Amino acid sequence: HLLQQLRTAVERDDPREALRAMIGAGTEVCEQFGALTEAMLAGQLHELAGGHAEFTELFANLLQRGIREGVFRSDVDVPAVVAIVESVFTSGMLLRFAADRSYRGAADAIADFIVVAIA
Repeated sequence: HLLQQLRTAVERDDPREALRAMIGAGTEVCEQFGALTEAMLAGQLHELAGGHAEFTELFANLLQRGIREGVFRSDVDVPAVVAIVESVFTSGMLLRFAADRSYRGAADAIADFIVVAIA
């Protein structure tokens, strides 16, 4: 189960690697389901919205753990970073970005940017 794997990564892995895993997982879902993923994340498919809420909570918890451990800057605005990453998946930009590279390449570029921005 994807969310269980992410929970384990968030709790145990280096925060930078866990962040990469979470962005990679979101990207894989987008690759598999395309625009349907955007609809789910935007809350338009209410029966699937629970996974979205759990994903964003896990991501926020990961950022907070990284701050506590000194891996991420102490002044990181957690809700802002969550919103920025969420917008990548809900805006349709990920699908266009991945079309120019690959889904894995897009995930790596996004994760690299976020890690540099908050480290």
